[in-house]
Amino acid sequence: MEITHIGIRLIESSRLKAIASVTFENILTIDDILVIQGKNRLCLHYPQNRDNQSVVVPRIREFSKQIEEAIFQQYHQKIIQKGA
Repeated sequence: MEITHIGIRLIESSRLKAIASVTFENILTIDDILVIQGKNRLCLHYPQNRDNQSVVVPRIREFSKQIEEAIFQQYHQKIIQKGA
């Protein structure tokens, strides 16, 4: 599936850096993807229900990587824009 839109809302917190939404082919949107600063790198946390069970889980590693790279690229662009 092609990513057609990514929204990023920067958050000023120690570990939580942003909240993202991703739209695929203008058909499906996943909201509330958290961009978290881990010990060595940024990582994504997908939406969970009240029992902390994942609501969305990419099953194919390449697809997960595609989402991750697209969100991180937009995140870094948003940081640059904020600093300008």
